[in-house]
Amino acid sequence: MRIFVDANVIVSVLNKEYPLFTWSSRLLSLQEKRNIQLFTSPISISVTLK
Repeated sequence: MRIFVDANVIVSVLNKEYPLFTWSSRLLSLQEKRNIQLFTSPISISVTLK
């Protein structure tokens, strides 16, 4: 399964924004536990770094 990760999810994990942090970090940890591929776009990375 492939899951698109939006910039909001990445930002909430990097900034530890509660209550979104708990759900976002769980989403990102799915890649390790199951056969799931996470991907994002270059524009999402650009938005995250601003």
